[in-house]
Amino acid sequence: MREKPLFALALALLSGLIFGEAFLFFPITLSCFALMLLLLEARVFRSRLISLGLLCVWALGFLLHQFGASPQAHKNLKKYVDQGKMSVIAQIAAPLRHGKKHVSLRMKILSIASDSTFPKFTPVSGVFQLFIWDKNVHFEYGDQLEMQIKLRRAKQYQNPGSFLYADYHKRIGWQATASLSDATLLKKIGEGGNPLLKKIYGWREDIRKKILMAVDTRTAAILLAMIIGESGGLDDEMRENFIAAGIAHLLAVSGTHLAFIALFVFFCTKTLILYLPETLLLKCTSTKIPSQWAALFTAITISLYALLAGGRIGTLRALCMALVYLFSIWLGRSRNPLNSLALAALLILLAQPPALFEISFQLSFLAVLSIILFMAWWKNAKAETTEIEALQSRFQNILKKCINTLQFLFLSSFSAAIGTAPLTLYYFHQLAWVGLFSNIVLIPIVGWILLPFSLISALASFFMTGFPLPEWHTKLWHIFNQIVEGFAALPGAGTHFAAPPLWLISLFYVSFFFLLITQKSRKILFTSLGIFFTIFVVFGSLRFPPENLRITFLDVGQGDAALVEFPNGKTLLIDGGDRRAGKYALAPYLWQHRIKKIDLLIVTHPQFDHIGGLPFILQKFKVDTVLSTGENPTSEIEIDFQEMLDKTGVKHHILEENSPALKISNCQLFFLPAFQEGMPRRKDLNNRSIVFKLQCPQKKGEPVSILFTGDIETEREQQLLAMDLDLRSTVLKVPHHGSRSSSQKAFIAAVAPKIAVFSLGQKNRYRHPHATIVDRYEASNIQLLRTDQAGAVFIETGSEIKISTFVAQQRKKILWNKTIFAQEWENIQKIF
Repeated sequence: MREKPLFALALALLSGLIFGEAFLFFPITLSCFALMLLLLEARVFRSRLISLGLLCVWALGFLLHQFGASPQAHKNLKKYVDQGKMSVIAQIAAPLRHGKKHVSLRMKILSIASDSTFPKFTPVSGVFQLFIWDKNVHFEYGDQLEMQIKLRRAKQYQNPGSFLYADYHKRIGWQATASLSDATLLKKIGEGGNPLLKKIYGWREDIRKKILMAVDTRTAAILLAMIIGESGGLDDEMRENFIAAGIAHLLAVSGTHLAFIALFVFFCTKTLILYLPETLLLKCTSTKIPSQWAALFTAITISLYALLAGGRIGTLRALCMALVYLFSIWLGRSRNPLNSLALAALLILLAQPPALFEISFQLSFLAVLSIILFMAWWKNAKAETTEIEALQSRFQNILKKCINTLQFLFLSSFSAAIGTAPLTLYYFHQLAWVGLFSNIVLIPIVGWILLPFSLISALASFFMTGFPLPEWHTKLWHIFNQIVEGFAALPGAGTHFAAPPLWLISLFYVSFFFLLITQKSRKILFTSLGIFFTIFVVFGSLRFPPENLRITFLDVGQGDAALVEFPNGKTLLIDGGDRRAGKYALAPYLWQHRIKKIDLLIVTHPQFDHIGGLPFILQKFKVDTVLSTGENPTSEIEIDFQEMLDKTGVKHHILEENSPALKISNCQLFFLPAFQEGMPRRKDLNNRSIVFKLQCPQKKGEPVSILFTGDIETEREQQLLAMDLDLRSTVLKVPHHGSRSSSQKAFIAAVAPKIAVFSLGQKNRYRHPHATIVDRYEASNIQLLRTDQAGAVFIETGSEIKISTFVAQQRKKILWNKTIFAQEWENIQKIF
């Protein structure tokens, strides 16, 4: 560590920040652990000065996190979140991010007035994200805007396997979100910001507009992502292809881009200097050699480019590393890549401590650290002979260089893939093994052909009215995209797995880096990697059916989705939420529970909040049979659903009148009579919902039954009551999200449930559930469970019914005004 002091300091700062995060949940345990380390510290370090320095940096990281986690309430934005509409003055703090239908702004709040009618502004600090659902946004970085908005906490799907977006938002320092339907609702009242950044971001916007005017939408989307890091134009298919092909890192301006640009600029500059007239050359080289001047010019160039690309975490990490390396050339000092990486981490984390919890920070630093340590290990690992050494004695130097280049590309790709695989699996449920081979082919194509050509064109566009050679760009990027699609189509490229637990991921990284640092043999390292990845794959794919019936009411926002798992392994899915929920709520839950097949999918009725997510499920999972009401598709989402049914060839049955009961495992599905409509079919989709009762025997006592009601309203309830049916059920999925137009008293009395589950979104625009309906269920002494408050609801039968919720399973921050030991013990229990 003495040879790499910055690396040791970076580790100390990182551990301090991580300790600070964990301390919020386990203060007693971690305090005892820290005390034990301090007692052992004297035996580990010989130099007390080094030990004290590392301890101080560790303490700095801890304090930085604690101050960030507990901001001053009277100045911070948090107290104004979810408090209704208010007048806000804020400044655009970053370049605009353009999506397909919206523009996203990072806003630094300046002042706020809670009374929007007679505003009296109070200075406030904080950052929020503003979505403008309007493509015609003409503001720019540094503009100070006045607006009337509702600041809200970011929403997230609270299910196992789902990415907890709101929690992530909070950890990285974003304190709220807001949205506006029209850019005209914003009023510019001033300007601020850094003048240099304002100029650079202006160039960025000019490049974006010229590319959009010159080429087609798909080509523009890839060009903008590759050149300036603007990835909002990419469609889902393109993103998934890049992820499956293992080259998603190319969609963000990061180390790959800066490395090739630096090499290109460095060698061009050095060559130009060497070809200067003799007198000028002698004058330039009297103090510095050409390589040093080239390094200085390259540093300036890539710094400007990093800012042009938006200055995201991955870009800044690569920039810091490159600058350290280039300035070491300028100063004539030795260069250590670990110290360069460590300095980049220190600079970023000291300036922005929450960056540690950004996915891009974690993946980019782990990738580079893995490459550095692995390449050093490979170079020093003992081997009697290699194929390359044998070839070196036979062929000419050009072939040696080709082989060494290929070996470097493969080993770099391999080590980066290995180093990031566990976190990729944790966040995205995928192991991109194809990247081991795709990067060898695609990185040279991007780095030596496409990227230089595109950047030179972008530079030339400053002196032209448009973007040059659009036909060439379209053709080249079309070929590149075809190659990506080819890799993505390889068998197993898009396979998903359950995310491994954090303790297993931590064990992997400790073992992996320990084996590299201690220079263990290749046999030991590759055997260890084989064991770990076998565990990851087996753990992530091997499914054991539940012993009893398990029903999960998923949090899909304002919509419905429920999954039934039977003891024999069969699965029943009822509805699928809206379009976004299918991809970000339902699919991750199925992957996390290792479910690859849906035996029966019941579509209660064809409305967007019930079938929106099902096209994605049909695309990504094997579905055996679909049962629906058979309505003719008219809306866009209904047509998408029908097209996906036709494309996948899934068996599609229409529920008919007096359909017999279905038997799955030891359970039965009883379908209740259809609605006898009194109005046109399309105008009463809610009441035409499929209603059915699932009934299963228990080990003890009476059978358990669940009544699924779709979105039926009072008219359908009355018809069911008039038919004198046996509606009694243990669990009731509350009709129509708890709206006022359903759940009449007679219906609740006839069902007589012990448990009622409301499926709805947080602070939804329909204001479901209605207070009258909630009171009605509570008056009947029925246990209420709401997905907007509790997240996913889990019900399991057996000798008795077991109920749990996602929110109840999560660790909670320790409250110092309560019994600390009891709170911490609860958090510890939730780990296992």
